Amino acid sequence: GSSGSRSLATPLALPGAPRRCVSSVVQAIRNTAMRFAILMILLPTATAASSTLRRQPLMTARVPGGDLRESASRVGCSAAAAAATWSLSTSCGLDSVSASSLVGLGAGAALPAPLATSAFCGTFAGMSSRVVAPSALAAAALGGAAAAVLVALDASDTRVLKGYGGRLGAVAALAGLASIAASAELRAAGLLYQPSLAAAAAAPERLWRTVGATVLGSAATRLWARRLALLLLVGAGPVLASPRSGSSAATWRHAVASRLSTPVASASVVGLGAAALFGADAALASSAFAGSFVAMSAPGKLQSTRSLLGAAALAGLAQVALSAVCVGAGGKLGAAAAVGVLLLRSLRAAAAVVLFSRASRAGGGGS
Repeated sequence: GSSGSRSLATPLALPGAPRRCVSSVVQAIRNTAMRFAILMILLPTATAASSTLRRQPLMTARVPGGDLRESASRVGCSAAAAAATWSLSTSCGLDSVSASSLVGLGAGAALPAPLATSAFCGTFAGMSSRVVAPSALAAAALGGAAAAVLVALDASDTRVLKGYGGRLGAVAALAGLASIAASAELRAAGLLYQPSLAAAAAAPERLWRTVGATVLGSAATRLWARRLALLLLVGAGPVLASPRSGSSAATWRHAVASRLSTPVASASVVGLGAAALFGADAALASSAFAGSFVAMSAPGKLQSTRSLLGAAALAGLAQVALSAVCVGAGGKLGAAAAVGVLLLRSLRAAAAVVLFSRASRAGGGGS
């Protein structure tokens, strides 16, 4: 979700073979990311068309609450969160990761899940640079557009990216992509695609730091969501085992711990921690923030810790490829997380097919 306008280190000189290897990996991820972006552009149109053919109201099919009022509330929350994030990062001196995390933490702690996720989606749109979103109103428009796409996806029967970490950021990146593509001035400035940025981000030292920070962010988010929130607020005593201990204070602390353990709140806590830990190195804080989005995946998508860390590593590589696309648009960290989860699950499915094919041939030969 960060703006991508930060300066990148000059690439280090590499021998021919390692340079070609890194370039091949970056090119493969870039191609996957571009296909993913095209799919996200076509998806809302296809959803609307299919709903029309079925004569089913698009915005009321599966929206939580079942009416347009809640859909409007989600769009409004996203727009407000985008404007708040943009204002915090441009007027209050906060970096974009801290601004998004602060607004996300407030939304995750205070709002019901549908509104909190929409608000978190809006914060990613609010991370756009001043070139893409020159005012808080422009950021709010991006956040509202992103939430509208999110509502359309939830209202339809499609399962695209359902349960995938980074889905919210990917939707925000789609809004940023549409904004840049619709502006002749931004297109002329080359914001749609700048390959030199990906080449700089692929410098070995920066590449490994990006991957390492992304993996660290994903591990920290899962640890916080599963144990740390309860341990910090409740402790490891009998209250942890039984929230119904008769103490109103214990009950209240359990409620707070539960709120702070939601995916939105967990990612926000890690984002704030990463911004404080890495200080002036905004690139590392952004990568750790991207890792927290990987950990927001549904349990069925990344069941083991090994799967989580593998997807986070791929998300780190995806950040390199996406650094050249939609320069200055918010949501790209989430898009990278979604690409990482998607790539890992695709690789695991391909490996399962290969193993099944080998087992079938071995069984046939033995018979």
